[in-house]
Amino acid sequence: MAISERGRLKPCPRPNFQTAFAKKKPKQPSFPLRRESRLSVFRNIQRLL
Repeated sequence: MAISERGRLKPCPRPNFQTAFAKKKPKQPSFPLRRESRLSVFRNIQRLL
């Protein structure tokens, strides 16, 4: 919700919200892959110890 100059609450325009999500989406797929790689490295270290 964006606050207008008069101080009233006005709903955010939906298209902007969707474009913001579309911009953030490309970064999301890399996150789980990084976590999986970190877990695999951690497991390999545990095996060595």
